[in-house]
Amino acid sequence: MGAMDEIEAPWFRIADPLPKGATVAVIGGGIGGLCAATALDRVGTSVRLYDRLKTPGGGASATPAAIVQPRAFVKNSVVARFHADAYRRAIALYDRLSDLTESMWLARGVLAVGRDDSGAARHEAFVGSGLLAEDDAQWLDVANSSRAVGVSVCAPGAWFPRAGCLDTGRLCMALAVSLDVQCGTPIKTLKSDGGKWRLLGGD
Repeated sequence: MGAMDEIEAPWFRIADPLPKGATVAVIGGGIGGLCAATALDRVGTSVRLYDRLKTPGGGASATPAAIVQPRAFVKNSVVARFHADAYRRAIALYDRLSDLTESMWLARGVLAVGRDDSGAARHEAFVGSGLLAEDDAQWLDVANSSRAVGVSVCAPGAWFPRAGCLDTGRLCMALAVSLDVQCGTPIKTLKSDGGKWRLLGGD
């Protein structure tokens, strides 16, 4: 087990409530920033996103595709439950966006076999931990693993049928549609000012 498996209490501080009428600034228009802004917007928070590039989804999020799969924790700890819930929420968001426009998915289903016996044992233990429902995580023998991915494999593995490969460009544009996004606006400095923050650009 890794150190993250041992965390038994929240490792973050819950933020204080926002003042009435406050606007939240999100800096960075990649997948992380866009998802954060979307989550804030969905609960009625006024949010504005800034990115230095001309369109959302640049920088590290400009890869042609991204694999989404759960992180394999062995112990049913606070951090493990946090990651499992984050995975379920991410899948739900991407599926909801797919229903509204075009599919965010290039392919569905991920088979994790582990790089060695220890890795395989970790994935098998994760499937058996109950962190994800049976519909979301299954341990397959060699024959069923091969059947799931459509090619012959030589090891059993953890099958995550709702995981998959995302079209990152399509995802970023879909997330940005309903947000207040200020592209081409680099933020150089954050300055505290009487309980508020000023965002400063320029050279």
